[in-house]
Parts: sequence; structure tokens; C-alpha cells
Amino acid sequence: MSEFPKTTKLTATTKLAARIAMVEPDRLNEAIAAGFYPCAPSTSAGRARQFDLNDIIALRIYGRLIDDGVVPRKAGHIACGLRDFLQVHPDADQCYHLQPSIGSSLWTHEFDTKNIHMPNGPSSPDIISVRVWNFHYLRGRIVHELNEAANVVGDAD
Repeated sequence: MSEFPKTTKLTATTKLAARIAMVEPDRLNEAIAAGFYPCAPSTSAGRARQFDLNDIIALRIYGRLIDDGVVPRKAGHIACGLRDFLQVHPDADQCYHLQPSIGSSLWTHEFDTKNIHMPNGPSSPDIISVRVWNFHYLRGRIVHELNEAANVVGDAD
């Protein structure tokens, strides 16, 4: 695999983060206002939200889910679960989202997809779906886009 830059201290405003994540900014603001995307970076009156690299990764997954027809409330719940995972594993290139037949889903960085039970053992609920999210190239693309935006002076024409 090619090595991409994996980190940056640069952040993006909502408009830039939405563009990078391929999410319509107005729809994102509506989802945030409705409480459907609760992991959006906090803000205060007169200040723009600042999305970091992992915020934008989660936002891209949100957009991908919306594109797949998932309703905003559910897409936001899943994307925010991913954002929580990235808080613990900030440099992760991949993660697994496990959905058991009963109970809450689980995010993990390692999982053998041949397993039929949650990682707690055979007495755990059975797994009905596993979704694998890969961020290696996405992370590199986002860092590149943030660096490119940082090199632009002035507003877009």
C-alpha cells in the first residue's frame, strides 16, 4: 500500500468539511439542527464549527450512508459511532461495525469475519451483519484536500 500522510493539525469549517466529505452543506446543517448528527464539532454564536481529520472521515461515512438511502437519523447514529471509535483509535485505517441479533452494535479494529458471535464469546448474541470501513486512502485524500485548501488565499469567486 502507498503511504499517505495520515495526520494533520489543519481543520475545516463546515462548508469545507462538507465539500471534502461530499455532503450537501445545507442538508448537513439541517441534520445537525434536528439532532440527527450529534457528533458535529461544537460551536458558539458567531463561531464556525471546526472539523478535524477524523470528524471529516465520519462525515464522509455519513454522506455515504445517506447516498445509500439510509435515513439521516440512522446515518448520523452510525457515523457518530464511528467518530467515537476514532476517538479511541485516531490512526485507524480500518474498522468493523458489528450488528448483533439483539442489543447494540459494536465497533472494533480487529475481527475475524468468520465469527458468528460477538467477541465476548459463544454465549454472546449472534452477529447478523458486519460492515468493514476502510479509511487508508480516504484519510490520505482528506489530508491532501485540507493542505490544498490551506494554500488558497481569499474566498472562492
